[in-house]
Amino acid sequence: MSELRAALLFQYERLIDTVIDFYNGVSLKLVVDLGFKDKDNNKKRVYEEFKYNSNKYRNESSLITAKRNFNYYLRIDYPSRESEYNVKSVMIPVYAILGLRDKVKEFDSILFDPYYLKSDNSLQILSDKIVTVTSRPMRNYSIEFSHSLYEGKDKNDLDYGVNIGLNEEYYFTIRSITKWKEFVYIIQTCDLYLWASQLISPYITQLVGNALSDTQYSSNKRYNIETSYEPEDYMSDNNSVNIIKNKPLDRNSKIKSFFDD
Repeated sequence: MSELRAALLFQYERLIDTVIDFYNGVSLKLVVDLGFKDKDNNKKRVYEEFKYNSNKYRNESSLITAKRNFNYYLRIDYPSRESEYNVKSVMIPVYAILGLRDKVKEFDSILFDPYYLKSDNSLQILSDKIVTVTSRPMRNYSIEFSHSLYEGKDKNDLDYGVNIGLNEEYYFTIRSITKWKEFVYIIQTCDLYLWASQLISPYITQLVGNALSDTQYSSNKRYNIETSYEPEDYMSDNNSVNIIKNKPLDRNSKIKSFFDD
């Protein structure tokens, strides 16, 4: 891996998937962070490889363990009222998913309660039957769901709607039978770790064999390795695998070997 590419990969800060596009500038996103701070505020890598001596196997004296450490969460982005170029968000961490799921299920169970059809088949809503359900996934973040009428391109085209409020400052209405049901499905079935793992996998694949750490290789360095062997040379080396017939291990050595990682 070239130094330029190593530096570029280290600069990647996050991966973002748009899961639902709700409305003009409003969307539900899956976010995976590709770095985090150490105690000195240096950027640490989300993927590292650790090489160490081991007598676990007879034909290999050193092993490598690869470790991933990444943060992932959902986020609803919406336009700022102050500037069209600024974006605000509602953060939904993993621990808040179950609580949000309960609130979504609660509102979905009464989704069509306050509506009725007039004699001309126009849809109406009983104002005294409107219910608002609020979820607070984190401190200072909130999502509100309430009954509303969704107005199509034709103002006379009214449909069942859900009014969503974000952080008590931004409100928009979506159609109940389409976007709302899409949102319900995503929240009720999401497996954030699986989604995040799939999203980050192509990035991690580029780092395999290029993120070795040891006592002389600081974990906050870029994805880069200096080695006396190129991987291709090492694999083609006749001495790359050396089988040694050792004497049977005594009891203490067996215990040490078993717990050695």
